[in-house]
Amino acid sequence: MSSERPTPPAASPPGAARPDAPERRDALRAIAGLGLAVAGCGGGGEIAGVGTGGTGQIAYASGTVSGFGSVIVNGVKFEDRDAQVSDDAGSPRALAALAIGMLVEIEGRIADDGATGTADRIRIASELCGGIDSIDAAAGRFTVMGTTVQTGAATVFPDVRGLAGLALGTTVEVHGFVDVGASLLRATRIDVPPASAAPSPCKLRGTIIARDGDGDGSIRIGGLQIDPRSAKVSNGTVGGLQVGQTVRLEGTTPPRSGTWRPDELAVLAGPGAAVGIHTRLEGTITSFRSLADLQVAGVPVDASGATLTDGLRASALRDGRRVRVIGVTAAGGRVIASSLQPRDDDAVDGSGDDLARFEGTILRFGSLADFEVRDRVGRRFTVDGSRATLRAGTTVADLRQGAALTVEGRRGTPFAATSLRIGRHAED
Repeated sequence: MSSERPTPPAASPPGAARPDAPERRDALRAIAGLGLAVAGCGGGGEIAGVGTGGTGQIAYASGTVSGFGSVIVNGVKFEDRDAQVSDDAGSPRALAALAIGMLVEIEGRIADDGATGTADRIRIASELCGGIDSIDAAAGRFTVMGTTVQTGAATVFPDVRGLAGLALGTTVEVHGFVDVGASLLRATRIDVPPASAAPSPCKLRGTIIARDGDGDGSIRIGGLQIDPRSAKVSNGTVGGLQVGQTVRLEGTTPPRSGTWRPDELAVLAGPGAAVGIHTRLEGTITSFRSLADLQVAGVPVDASGATLTDGLRASALRDGRRVRVIGVTAAGGRVIASSLQPRDDDAVDGSGDDLARFEGTILRFGSLADFEVRDRVGRRFTVDGSRATLRAGTTVADLRQGAALTVEGRRGTPFAATSLRIGRHAED
């Protein structure tokens, strides 16, 4: 049984959110170049010159959705009621399309407490979409478009019963983080479009790791060779493609004989000149030279003055290591990190930082080990609470249809609750 079934993503209207001023758009673009080497995306003290009183600091966050009530990303609870939601191609999506395990990019503001904020825009940024070429059930992995996808206990499968529910040729949309050292993508969420949906185009977000400058201009992203000559190119030209650029590719025809000829290729926004944006990036290190010179999810970072937390050691930093960066943007789009934290919720055994939280109303209660919760925008979660702690006087008798409930636990299929509490927005 699935752990989460989001409402089908209907197109949402643009809404009444105010237009961004040009200077704000430029500031946000300064940190929008998320490198994904086949797919990885991703404390706050006050930022001098950026605080705006009660409205908070201009902020950017990228990472995995870890909860709802308001959307929670990178440890910050962003109020999302007025946010404009889209996919990374710019198509509008409903707020209910957001789901636990998705990778998203948030533009908005963050309060001085560093724990709450307001989202103005939310982009859903899956890394890979295509048909399954091979499955290795014993290893918990499969391949799509030349990319090896590793699943584990923390991978959310909302549409099927885990890896066993997938078959050769099944179209999947994958969210996750690249492991450069192991040459694979560790999946946080795998969606299977419904059979009634229109055929999904093949899609890949990634960082160019090689380019043929003398021959046909082909490029390589991960394990896939790409011939871009027939593609419609946005924000650049085929001849101008360079190693290190982050691109988004889409096409109706899948790769053949190890080569893909996409229909569209977009060079994603690179670092700009805006400074002072409060930034939280969750992703893997795509290039490590020193603490003062590394890239996380393709974004240049200077962590020479950062505090390494939660037992992280400089000697453990390497290409493929997943981290969370908290800092501010400097000239050229480089992030000056104040904190560098280890992130391991892609661990195959599910023992990492895969905690998640949501609030809703009990829709169905069969037993403590099998019940269903629906949140305020219609998302449904199947929950196993057999090992959960009942908190603040909550009893099993309280867990009945219609009761408001706050659930905390570990991401997966089904959602493994570690804490249940009657009521919403309850804090310790």
